[in-house]
Amino acid sequence: MDTYMGFAYVYDQFMDNVPYEEWSNYLNMLLQEQGIIGGLIAELGCGTGNMTEYLAAAGYDMVGIDFSEEMLAIAQQKKEKSNHDILYLQQDMREFELLYFRRKGSITGFSAGKQLFGDRRCLYL
Repeated sequence: MDTYMGFAYVYDQFMDNVPYEEWSNYLNMLLQEQGIIGGLIAELGCGTGNMTEYLAAAGYDMVGIDFSEEMLAIAQQKKEKSNHDILYLQQDMREFELLYFRRKGSITGFSAGKQLFGDRRCLYL
C-alpha cells in the first residue's frame, strides 16, 4: 500500500514555499566541511526528487531512495527534463541496501528523518 498514492501529484504544490536551493547550498557546505566534495550521495526519502536534483547539479552522484512509486515517477520525470545522471530506487529507507555502491554519505530531510530516527536522533535544518 502506498501512503502517498494520489498525494504525490500535488506534493510539489504543497511544498512550493520550501527554499530547496538555499537548503541544498547549506547541505553542500555541511558535506564539504566533512570532506565530502563530489562523490556518491544517497538521499533517503527523496520524494519527488527536488533536493536530489539540486545536489546532482552541484556535482554529486546521486541515488534517490523512496518507498512511493508515485513520488519516484515524478522524480524520474524531473530527471529526464534535467538530464542529470540520477539513480532512483524504490525501497524502504529503513532497510535500504546499496550493496554495489560505495557512497560518501546518506542524507534525509523533512519528515523522513523523523520517520527513520525518531525525534531524539534527528537533526533538523
